[in-house]
Amino acid sequence: GTNGVLHVTKVYLNQLRYENLRMTFRDGMIVDYNCSNYDSGQENKKYIRENVLHNRETLPMGEFAIGTNTLAYKMGRKYGIEAKLPILIAEKTGPHFAVGDTCYSMSEDIVLHNPDGKEIVAKDNECSILRKTDIEKAYFNCHTDVTIPYDELGDIVVVTKDGEVLGKPSDKEEAFRMLYSLQGATHQVYSGVALVSCQNGEKEIRSFSVMTEVEVLPMEKQQIEGYIATGDCMDKAGAYGIQGCFAEYIKGIHGDYYNVVGLPLSRLMQELRRLL
Repeated sequence: GTNGVLHVTKVYLNQLRYENLRMTFRDGMIVDYNCSNYDSGQENKKYIRENVLHNRETLPMGEFAIGTNTLAYKMGRKYGIEAKLPILIAEKTGPHFAVGDTCYSMSEDIVLHNPDGKEIVAKDNECSILRKTDIEKAYFNCHTDVTIPYDELGDIVVVTKDGEVLGKPSDKEEAFRMLYSLQGATHQVYSGVALVSCQNGEKEIRSFSVMTEVEVLPMEKQQIEGYIATGDCMDKAGAYGIQGCFAEYIKGIHGDYYNVVGLPLSRLMQELRRLL
């Protein structure tokens, strides 16, 4: 099972706001939880118990997925409408953990495919698989996605072929300069991740970095300006998002696609398994 602490400073769940939501997992189940919405710790626990745990003693970690809709994330922050986003959009605005059932609850055996035609095979966790032996223990009939805001992830930087490090642009002029330096060339995207485990009174720290090479097609001045006008560039290292409308200018990549999106998911899961 999974052990650790899930902590986000601010998140909206079913249109309710949580400040400093913290949930502790042991063997994949919630063993403790709190937030800072109220002055009273008892009131905070009650708030979570009623609205996230749905008055249960515990819930499992249903699943983990990475969201790639950075445009919706930025829009929600800019206009203060995070709480009003439909759940199918809100859950895609960052990496998210689900507590309760998986999104395939009671339909795990139905054959489903991604838009690219590949069959979806990862549908079960340690609870849902119990449907084969004791269905009463398999489902909790609830599902809540806890999304980690992109600004709470570690720094992501782009390195050009000349060794220049590009962070997030401060304005449109800097965004243009960055994109002009990337077009028609290959650059590198680096992500650094640090994991901390505190078990049995002992702290273990594991850190790693992942690099992906990205080749960008040649771009005309009008194309760069048109992309900047979408606003998609301002909150991203290197002034572009590979998962958005900039995708039409990507000639190819070598390495982990999700590293460029914002989180090297495959390496992260490998390291978590070693750590836990």
